[in-house]
Amino acid sequence: MSSIAIDRSVPAAQITASGIFPTFAVNTMPVIVRAPGKLAVEQKVFSVRAEGSVYVPSGTGTALATLYVATALPANPMTPGSWQVLGAGAAQTPGVAGWTPFMIEALLQFESNSGTVQGAFRQMASNNIAAYAAISNRPTGVNATNLPVQQGASLIQPADPVLFFTVGMTLSAAGSIGKLMNFETAF
Repeated sequence: MSSIAIDRSVPAAQITASGIFPTFAVNTMPVIVRAPGKLAVEQKVFSVRAEGSVYVPSGTGTALATLYVATALPANPMTPGSWQVLGAGAAQTPGVAGWTPFMIEALLQFESNSGTVQGAFRQMASNNIAAYAAISNRPTGVNATNLPVQQGASLIQPADPVLFFTVGMTLSAAGSIGKLMNFETAF
């Protein structure tokens, strides 16, 4: 798929336990990508995509990639509970020991007058693809315009960036490894 990257994360370190992927340079900081404000993505469809590979030492181990979102960087950014889950499907079982590729993608669109995000996500691992599913935890209070907007009784100031994204993985078997090769927002 051809795309124009809006933001691409710095290189990620591999993970050997469930959690958020840290940056390669600083293991206490998560990999992040951003959605810009100032009308750059207002009412436009854009994607958030994570791609990599996972190693499971047995055919019964599972892996689950999860996209997280926040309107501001959390105080504890390496804690999955500090983020809002944007999309996660079912844990995938590769079926054989060894390495297999994975991807998770969200197609998103937000509108500042309502302050909400709509979208869908899908995932694939070991050639098993899950169909697009609507995001269930819609971020709110988003304003990507250049001016304050009225959202219900609240006046919401514009922000840039308006959303931050990170990616994590849940690994079920000891000895499993997750590698994140690409993480980006794109048109």
